Amino acid sequence: MLEFNEDRHEYKWNGVIVPSVTQILKPLTDFGRVPPAILEHARQEGVAIHKMVELELDGDLDIHALPPWMSPYYEAWRKFVKDTGFQCVGSEVRLYHHKLSYAGTADLIGEMSNVKGVNGLALIDIKRSLFAGAVIGLQLAGYADAWAAEDLMGIGKIKHRYALQLIHNGTYKLEPFNDPSDSSTFLACLTMHRWREKHNKGEKK
Repeated sequence: MLEFNEDRHEYKWNGVIVPSVTQILKPLTDFGRVPPAILEHARQEGVAIHKMVELELDGDLDIHALPPWMSPYYEAWRKFVKDTGFQCVGSEVRLYHHKLSYAGTADLIGEMSNVKGVNGLALIDIKRSLFAGAVIGLQLAGYADAWAAEDLMGIGKIKHRYALQLIHNGTYKLEPFNDPSDSSTFLACLTMHRWREKHNKGEKK
């Protein structure tokens, strides 16, 4: 059984801690030059935006209760849905890859009928910023591979991967990630993560 501790961003499978996709990829993203206060502010805003979308999809969002700073992000979200014809089949989907023993949470899985060339399921990760660049592709590949391995809903594989940046001016950017090497690169990162875990444990003995 997969458990998730939101405060610690920690996943457990049958009571044993397993690495998350973001944890596996952390060495590739350097936020060292960003002041901690700014990072924390961005993190809190990101959490709030994710929650807004989750409530909207569940039909539980009270738009009149949104703080003023969130209104443009809501407008950006609604514009994205209208433009793309997005139909959600899953949000905040907890994933666990039984064979490779890692976990993660996919923001959105659905179809975009209005986007030319996009047929079938798309995996979409909501981003406040696209700072991580190509690493986002690796993140999405980790989620997509876990989805394919488990096929939780029995509705087939994910064919497309995107980052959706909701912007403070009420617009959005939908960035595709389609590098076929992303899956193998993510697997290499997982292998390196396991190696570090093994040798760090050895140093602590």
